Amino acid sequence: MFTLLFLYFSTSKVDRALCTIDINLSELEYLAGHLDPSECRRLVAALHYNSFELPESISGAERKVNDDIPCLRQLLHWNSSPGEGRGQTHEDVEHRLRQLKHNDLADWLGKTTFKQLRNDLDRALCNPFSDLESEDTVDIRVGSNDSTSGETTESTDQPPEEDPWLPVDTLMFATLSLSLTALAVICVLLVFHHVRLSLEQRNNNR
Repeated sequence: MFTLLFLYFSTSKVDRALCTIDINLSELEYLAGHLDPSECRRLVAALHYNSFELPESISGAERKVNDDIPCLRQLLHWNSSPGEGRGQTHEDVEHRLRQLKHNDLADWLGKTTFKQLRNDLDRALCNPFSDLESEDTVDIRVGSNDSTSGETTESTDQPPEEDPWLPVDTLMFATLSLSLTALAVICVLLVFHHVRLSLEQRNNNR
């Protein structure tokens, strides 16, 4: 436990430029916890190859991996070493895991990494200028708010404007509405009367 805490605090503040681009400590811990010592040595040996395909036998590279060093420390060393894991992505580890028949761990690493990247992207899109805001900017905003509130206070001291709508306007509007309604009814009645007369004349002509 002490070793894990020491490794965590010693690597938690390391810039991503000094290690792989998208693999974090918790993901390496998960891999180390789900590989037995021989599987971990084989993975570490495989990660040191730059070729896409692994050689038929990597036993020679496996023997060079120190058995006394825990799996997590081996992965962390590869993760931060130039010419090895530094600057690489999770796809390198995922590819080697599949070649070593650890498809379950490869699937987990791919899904977990993309989920973390999506969360980071969503966080950046929701608050893109969070790192750029300074105390001076906050002070300026506070000052502008104070000045705005002062202007608002002054405006509230002014007498309210009078309502231009008077009771007589309401009466005139009601009268006009009734007149228009009556006119519409009269027009409908006239049209109906004209249609009825036309029908009666047609019947008489027959």
